Amino acid sequence: MVEFRNASVRSIRRIRCEFSSALASGAFVPSWFTLTCDDGSTGDPAVQAALAVPNQGNLVELVVDRDLADGAPYSLAIAAGVPALDASTAPAALHHFYIPNRPQAPSPSISATDIVDIVFQEDIAHDINSGHQLAPDGDLATITGPANVKAAAIRGLVALDPYWGASLMEDVDAPMTGLKQLRGKAERQLRRDDRIVRCKANATDAGGGDVTLNAACELVGELQTNVEATVNARN
Repeated sequence: MVEFRNASVRSIRRIRCEFSSALASGAFVPSWFTLTCDDGSTGDPAVQAALAVPNQGNLVELVVDRDLADGAPYSLAIAAGVPALDASTAPAALHHFYIPNRPQAPSPSISATDIVDIVFQEDIAHDINSGHQLAPDGDLATITGPANVKAAAIRGLVALDPYWGASLMEDVDAPMTGLKQLRGKAERQLRRDDRIVRCKANATDAGGGDVTLNAACELVGELQTNVEATVNARN
């Protein structure tokens, strides 16, 4: 015996109904189907056509006379008697469903640059050797994007502040065997920044009390950057 199985929203003007077996030609008549908007956000859509779906005889595609409202609840009533090819008829059925909300288009006021600024944040441009940088208009320059993450990483590696920086100075003049520990401190410092997803650091004795740190970092968004800093025990 044929029976109604399910309904799915195909577009704002089409609903596809599924039955358990192939339907007879008499099933493709709009009067079998009645739609009601349960919350009154639109008028009740009228079914203008009931179309056959090629090569899928158990489906009926309903065409309605008005747009279905985003997020609105609807009821589909199917009258008893929808005929099938096996000479059986479907009992009456009532199906409740919601129209999914369509995704919102990107706001024209939000640019790709704005998104980069949100993810990587903006800071005053600062060089560890020359200090704050000036913009062409004479005001303090700013920095954003991966370059901002890189600048913050370098400041953290060379910082003397034991509460924020990597505190590397105590290891700089240590024997070469201590460089592994220094590398670990550098990686822990870099991972404090939630814009850095993962990193791998390397420490090299540059002589004269200098240690050069190199780190390959992966940022959010699968962006890659390299960080290099030199730490000196006497500076």
